[in-house]
Amino acid sequence: MDHESRIIALAGQFPSLKQAPGLSPWDPKELDAWAATPATPDTQARWAARFLLNLWNPTEGWQAGWFDVYQAFADWDEAHRRAFLSWAHDPFHPWP
Repeated sequence: MDHESRIIALAGQFPSLKQAPGLSPWDPKELDAWAATPATPDTQARWAARFLLNLWNPTEGWQAGWFDVYQAFADWDEAHRRAFLSWAHDPFHPWP
């Protein structure tokens, strides 16, 4: 599984990203633009998008902003936390 396929699979684990643009096919610029606008449904989706974008390219200056794991955990519900922790348990294993 290549990096792009793994990102798409991981995105599917975040409930708030089910209908997000830029996920299939993977288009990080489209996801970034969506996450940076008021069109983003909620903060859970924004944090999930920031996480994926940072994972894709941590040096890019994403419009959506930087990912902050502490703030994300404060805003995420249990399903979102589980999705992140599933990845964090073994980040180098092919996700999810």
